[in-house]
Amino acid sequence: MRPLGVGTGPGSVSGRGAYGCLRGCGFARHFSEFTSLRAPRPKGTLENKAIAGPNLWKAFYLQQHSMIRLARGGRASRPSLTSFHHLCQPQYMRKHLTQAELLRYSDEHLLHEFNMLWQTAAALSNSTPGLLTSALIESFAIHARNLIEFLCTHPEDGYVAAEHFFDDPGEWPTNMPPTLGRLYGRASAEVSHLTTNRQSGTPPQKDWDIAAAIGEIEPIAKDFATRASDKRLGPKVRQLFQQPAPQLKVWLDANAMYSNVATGFIKFP
Repeated sequence: MRPLGVGTGPGSVSGRGAYGCLRGCGFARHFSEFTSLRAPRPKGTLENKAIAGPNLWKAFYLQQHSMIRLARGGRASRPSLTSFHHLCQPQYMRKHLTQAELLRYSDEHLLHEFNMLWQTAAALSNSTPGLLTSALIESFAIHARNLIEFLCTHPEDGYVAAEHFFDDPGEWPTNMPPTLGRLYGRASAEVSHLTTNRQSGTPPQKDWDIAAAIGEIEPIAKDFATRASDKRLGPKVRQLFQQPAPQLKVWLDANAMYSNVATGFIKFP
């Protein structure tokens, strides 16, 4: 991880450097390893996958300090969402993966997205209201959003999408069904971002129809796994969707790993 510095470079605390600290201490990881399928996520069980909680809080403090200086007439300026997102792009991102890299990527990172979607859905069937249920719902929404984006949209540079797994990208249609469009919109506006579309209180429309979401995503995912190129899509993803629907979670329990975005974490003090 990038160390916290005190100069004027991208890891420093002065001016724009405060946001460099946010990038170096984990916010770039949030964008690239959690909320989207981007290339490349770190592979395997690397030490740099650990989540460094204390450094994140220190970065928050530095960002707040920069805002205070601005309010007092200092030189620090608050970036727009666009410029902040630009600062948070990991420097290792590139446009495309090779066929061999796609094989490995899909059997770790894409499989992880499917696993987390099905596992959180199953866990929610027995959960009661509270912190863990909220965390499960938000995790489900994030992974649903990632998969809808993967299956139903054209990729931006650095993103991995379903069309990359075809010898001819035009073989895969990127039409987003209206129901998935609404789910994607809710996950974006009510979970991934602080927007004015978040709803207050506990109205019925805040409920998440988990079964309906799985029912919409599963056939598209199965179609993708059936049609994708053997030279690009890893065998584990294909095997997953060769299972009958009731056996998907059973297969995941036996075959999925949890090394995708972190192998551990450093406890908050």
